[in-house]
Amino acid sequence: MKLRIGTFNICHCGDYSKHEEGDPFELYNVNIEQTANAIKDLNCDIIGLNEVYEDGQDKCALFKHQTERLAKLSGYKYYHYAQGHDHSWTDIGNAVLSKYPIVSFNKIEVPTIPESERQKDLYYENRVLAVADVDLGQRKVKFISTHFGLVPIELERIITKSCEVIDSSNIPVILCGDFNMTPDNPLIEKIDDRLKNCAAEKGNGEFTFASYNPKIHIDYIFVPKSSAVLDYTVHKIRVSDHMPITADIEI
Repeated sequence: MKLRIGTFNICHCGDYSKHEEGDPFELYNVNIEQTANAIKDLNCDIIGLNEVYEDGQDKCALFKHQTERLAKLSGYKYYHYAQGHDHSWTDIGNAVLSKYPIVSFNKIEVPTIPESERQKDLYYENRVLAVADVDLGQRKVKFISTHFGLVPIELERIITKSCEVIDSSNIPVILCGDFNMTPDNPLIEKIDDRLKNCAAEKGNGEFTFASYNPKIHIDYIFVPKSSAVLDYTVHKIRVSDHMPITADIEI
């Protein structure tokens, strides 16, 4: 069975279409329609989204119900959101949009770092895995959308939690998201041991961040070892600060 999988850090639907490196970015420069059109054009069967805002307060009305609005505007019948960090103005998390029924959905929290153990010069966020069991008709897959942390100990903990979910699954697992780590980070080997890296499989090391000046590869799609990767693409569009990626696979 052939599937197109995608992942896209949408940066709360912020409009980066005219942004240049070094320019200050206005938090409220939001364009839901532009982000939705980009998602629609990717034409994925299932796509994971990172940095989705969901419950904006007061002047942050543009941050309300982004998952539902994006799903409806881009033509997805099935969708779920998993809250991660709760900011004072809104919450932020990961979402899954699917053209196939999502028969089960779970938010799996990654153990947080206690305040007393946090370094003052580092940025911490509560991280989660958005885990959707998707019924493809012939079979089911477990689709995980996640956003890794920036601090080394956070990376270790979310890698550990991701591996636990992969190892405990009785159906094939697809893992994707913004990993905030480059391919040479040894931590990623734990995922490589379990799943197939679509970029590596196709020999495509194109950068995914930042869209206005690509410098690093930090967004990934991992699929079951038994699946075939037919195509892998970094879509060079300037909508978010990340460029979306897709993989055509046969599972």
